[in-house]
Amino acid sequence: MEVPSSWIDTWNNPRIFPFIIPFLQCLIYYALVLLVHVGIFKLNSIFTPIWLRPILSDFFCTITSCTISFQHGILRFYYGNTTYVLMSGFMAFLFRNIFKDSAPSVPANVLKYMKEVISFSDLLLRVFTQIFAIPAIALVVHMIWLLEIMPEHTQQLSQRTCASDLNVAVAMGFLIEGGSIALETWLSQSRITIYDSVDSCLKLFTGPIMVVLGIHHTGMYMNPTLASVMKFGCKGTTPWQHVLVYWLAPILGCILGVKIFNYHQKRLASSTVDVSWTDSMRNENGDKFKRFPRRKLKGRSTTRKR
Repeated sequence: MEVPSSWIDTWNNPRIFPFIIPFLQCLIYYALVLLVHVGIFKLNSIFTPIWLRPILSDFFCTITSCTISFQHGILRFYYGNTTYVLMSGFMAFLFRNIFKDSAPSVPANVLKYMKEVISFSDLLLRVFTQIFAIPAIALVVHMIWLLEIMPEHTQQLSQRTCASDLNVAVAMGFLIEGGSIALETWLSQSRITIYDSVDSCLKLFTGPIMVVLGIHHTGMYMNPTLASVMKFGCKGTTPWQHVLVYWLAPILGCILGVKIFNYHQKRLASSTVDVSWTDSMRNENGDKFKRFPRRKLKGRSTTRKR
């Protein structure tokens, strides 16, 4: 029997618990990334000037989100779409509670601007910060791969070429990426059920489900920064096509999602029946009764003749 020469050989041996080992390796990757970035996030909230904190929070949140997404592909390869959706939803839950108001992507900041949470100048500053996060993400991922937690990390280190994930026409890719962001933006603001906990839980999985549905067409990144880190400059897509599909489409899709939600809210508000009050209609305590507007019936008057 061959004796492993190091702990890495033992850890990566496929004959030892072949089903559970990759999952444990993925968990170690996730835990390592989260612990490091949570520590940095806490230091940022303590030592960074107040005016700079939200900018750096978006910067670190974007790095964390994209670094974790690199591992999602490996998890999906081993355990399928269901495990990927569940893990992505769980990570979204952690992000919501750990990073709170930080935006992990450019569309998230566009949504803040559309909801008048941040100004346009603040939006531009945050977007430029997330663009500058692209080389930082590549560096962080490369450093983690050097730990050789999984055999796939070693393979990625030796890879020198890459191919585009855009397997449809540019126009169709634009519609897929933009439409998915529009749908997710609309659903994130809408109320799916009357129960708050169920509503929040369902919204955690809308993004991962759309990724599964569109991953074979465009890669369904739904995050311009992540798409640029992984596939910018790869064979099969020119730079302007990449910007059009993975940057412009999500931004416009987010704006469209907000517009659809606002339009839907206005329609609901306009269809609400107004309640009129009369001073002559009171109960025993002197409180007014509600009187709903009379509806006019065909061929008959609703008022009583005196």
